[in-house]
Amino acid sequence: MSRRTLRALGVGAAALLAAIAPLGVASAAVQPSAYLVEVEWQSLQPHSLDDCAGSNDLWVCLHSQVYGSLAVETTGGGAPAQAVVRNFGAPWDDVPGYCPSSSGPSWDTPSTYLSNCPRDVFTGSVNPFKNTLMCGSKTYANCVTGWKKNNNKVLVKVVPGQQLKLAAHVRDWDHGGPDDDICLKTVNLGGLTHQALAGLDTQSVMETQFNGDGACKVAYRVRTVGDVL
Repeated sequence: MSRRTLRALGVGAAALLAAIAPLGVASAAVQPSAYLVEVEWQSLQPHSLDDCAGSNDLWVCLHSQVYGSLAVETTGGGAPAQAVVRNFGAPWDDVPGYCPSSSGPSWDTPSTYLSNCPRDVFTGSVNPFKNTLMCGSKTYANCVTGWKKNNNKVLVKVVPGQQLKLAAHVRDWDHGGPDDDICLKTVNLGGLTHQALAGLDTQSVMETQFNGDGACKVAYRVRTVGDVL
């Protein structure tokens, strides 16, 4: 091959690299339009339960039958709002008549027949949400999916600039009387920029202080698991 041919090939390769380099820089600068964020509801820990109603029986005082709703919402940022809900224990304010009135079912009951009945919990006990039957919805008022275990994780698409709101509402079912709130707490995660969402992975606890009927801690984890270009 002649020197003239080699020089021509060298010039052609240099021109090709010069054309490719700007494209590489532009590609690296492209940011995702949204991020896929997983919220894992980890556990419920009731404490300071006050369900004695004049009884000295420790079973009555330290035990509750609970139902509840766990919600994840996205708002703001010029994007459509989303709501993903997990319900457990019973239809809201509408406990079926066949549910046991004094005890049961257990938190980890496998019975789908009793899936919409309030669950047994005890003061100080840590109750993993993955072990209890939960249904999916967009509201606390009903279910749009069936009841199943390991249903404690939800996935939402978050656009930079949006806010992520987590809410826990758990009630003690009082057979024959008004139900009592033992968990009622909301946590707002704002400042969700590209940088914040790209590295998001946090675990925390939302706590409801004693309100005369009980108190609780709800543990959760929020992390980014993917993105959308």
